[in-house]
Amino acid sequence: MKIGTKSVLFGLKWYYFCLYHSRFYAKKDKAQYSKLCVADKLAICLEPYWLYLPRVNWSGEIHEYMTKATIKEGNKYSSMNLLTSSQKEWFKSMGEYLRKWVEEHKDLKKDNWTPEYKESINENGVWK
Repeated sequence: MKIGTKSVLFGLKWYYFCLYHSRFYAKKDKAQYSKLCVADKLAICLEPYWLYLPRVNWSGEIHEYMTKATIKEGNKYSSMNLLTSSQKEWFKSMGEYLRKWVEEHKDLKKDNWTPEYKESINENGVWK
């Protein structure tokens, strides 16, 4: 089966649409975040904590999210100034932040809120 140029380009369009739902991947690649990014962030704001928190606890993601939200230089979400005293407080503060982000960026305005992000690969501060 031969794949035409149009098929490849169409596939890449969807690839980047999905990939750049992440503000951090878009920043890393110096690309525009996608419309899916705005919808994804809004979806979190519309979901009740009692549905969201069990899911991120089961997956284990909650530990990463809350650790990276602590106010410490280099933490991915530290600029969001989220509360981390409890999961419920974290969720509430995250929802408030994302509602404001969505309102500001719903027209795909340049994202000056999301910091450049580098992830260290070891405790000596070597960066990826």
